[in-house]
Amino acid sequence: MNRFLFVLLLLFSVNKKQCIAQTPKIDSLKKISYSGKDASTRLEAILLLLRESDSMPFEEWVRFLNDAEALLKQVNTPATNCAFAFSKSKYFISNGNADSARYLVSSTLEKYKTDNTIKQQLLLLEFRLAAFLVDDGKYKDGIEAMLTIVKKAEEQKDNKVWCYACNSIGFCYMDMGRYDEAIVWFKKVVQLKVFPNERLNIAKEINNLASCLNNIKQYDSALYYITMGIEKAKAEQNLRALANGYNIKADILINIGQKEKAEALLMQAINIRKQIGNADFIASDMAQLSIYYATIGQYEKGISTANEALKIFNENKLITKTMFAYEALRLNYKNKGDNKNYAFVLEKMLALKDSLYTTNSAEALTELQQKFEVEKKEKTIAQQQLDLVKRKILLYSAAIGTLFLLLIFGYRFKKYQQKQKLLAEEKRIQNELAVKDAAEKERKRIAAELHDNLGVQANAILHNSTLLNRANENQQAVVEDLQDTAKEMLLNLRETLWAMKTSDVPATDLWLRIINFMKQMGRHYTAINFKIEGEAPDDFIIPSSKALNMVLMLQEAVNNAVKHAAATEIKATSNTAANEWRIAISDNGKGFNLPLVKTEKKDSYGLGNMQERATASAISLSISSETGNGTSVILTI
Repeated sequence: MNRFLFVLLLLFSVNKKQCIAQTPKIDSLKKISYSGKDASTRLEAILLLLRESDSMPFEEWVRFLNDAEALLKQVNTPATNCAFAFSKSKYFISNGNADSARYLVSSTLEKYKTDNTIKQQLLLLEFRLAAFLVDDGKYKDGIEAMLTIVKKAEEQKDNKVWCYACNSIGFCYMDMGRYDEAIVWFKKVVQLKVFPNERLNIAKEINNLASCLNNIKQYDSALYYITMGIEKAKAEQNLRALANGYNIKADILINIGQKEKAEALLMQAINIRKQIGNADFIASDMAQLSIYYATIGQYEKGISTANEALKIFNENKLITKTMFAYEALRLNYKNKGDNKNYAFVLEKMLALKDSLYTTNSAEALTELQQKFEVEKKEKTIAQQQLDLVKRKILLYSAAIGTLFLLLIFGYRFKKYQQKQKLLAEEKRIQNELAVKDAAEKERKRIAAELHDNLGVQANAILHNSTLLNRANENQQAVVEDLQDTAKEMLLNLRETLWAMKTSDVPATDLWLRIINFMKQMGRHYTAINFKIEGEAPDDFIIPSSKALNMVLMLQEAVNNAVKHAAATEIKATSNTAANEWRIAISDNGKGFNLPLVKTEKKDSYGLGNMQERATASAISLSISSETGNGTSVILTI
């Protein structure tokens, strides 16, 4: 009898009274690990125990890991080596030694990859390799690898690994703010029926689902699922999931105005994390606690807690997780009114997002998801057709020999047709992917050429015009105009390259560019007071083409005020109302006759250009001006 099966049979034979008091699986495994009849039985019990790392303190888990390593000297098989490598890699990760974890998993896979008797253990190691990509923030590659794991787990009917992979895919989408897609993957696990003779721990997935619902403001559903997740974690004795559940519930309570109940939950979560001893989650909970302090006005406490979390993330090289700490810092500085540090943290967050974008483009992830769904539908169709053929064969199996032969021939011909159809569809998908890849390469080439050619040219114009200005003061006006043209050229180039980096732009990113532009203008035109009022909405996402046109229109409005208005004050204002974001550029200058300017053939104010951009991007543009009463340009989306 397979020894793992033997151990499992022992698990299900425990006294029922014991099952009520404690988690039977863990308690039974511990008994076997201490008093098993031989080294092999004890080792296999310990290896199963190590899979339950979320349900015991870290120190106790490490003791079992050391016991397993000692027993491996007596019982050394491919199955036990693979199972141990999986658990030992978790230990390395928890201690910030990801390189050792990767080497151990990769070398073990390479050693046993051809052994078909340990498919389950090998699939676990493949999952761990895919999880490394997710941990590094390489979500495109991570999702692609996890989709492969999902398909293999379905083929092997390995429900646990299937759940692990689905949860990881959901986490990737959740971490990128793509909550609707994340919910789909978490629900795959949460709504899964319990498999016969198998105990599935799904508290973590229920918690993640609740977190996504909270982020899209479905608070009633979020509370329902987080209550379920906390109860499930208690039943499973899953300390990590329990702490996470307390954390998420605290955030939900804050969002629905029950802040007074949140701090106790957050402190419970941190205490459990310290008991487990996982630096990653301790820092995450500290970041959440910092956000809580921001909501109740304890900003210094919040800033200190967030910086401590940021330090832990950096020390453990958890690059993607640092975004949690930065978000906590951002909210504390924002609510405190510390605009300088608020802008600094925003720049840090934008730089981190830019660094991760190249491997996590929305287009690439969408392609992966579509490819997976197409393959799954094709597999389903093929299976349905195969099942239909089998039923027909059973119905006519009693027919004469000739008819039987004809049916066999028809079956083979149909399979041949199906295969050809699948090959044709696969070729079509490959061609589509090739076209998209070529388009992406062309976009990058254009961006590079814009930067290398136009950027160099614009800088050359600036340099030569400066020399010319020095050489002949009589030509100063011409030279200054040439310099202004070059500066505008460089500005437009930078904004174009910025917009080309991604398909979607957060409103906070766009507003920061306007803030920085206003500050830059203030340094050059010291006689003018450049003011900034309001903040961008946190939940607005804008297509890159629209964002680019908005930035250029707003910059043109500021330039017009500087050049033509004779203003002493120029103000940029942001406000949100009725699910609309409105940005205004206004000045106290001399104004102009708007109807007259609109009828002039020469539009020195660039109003025609601004209107064309607004029309092309579906942006509401409003311009008001009167002679002597200043000018106001308002964009609404």
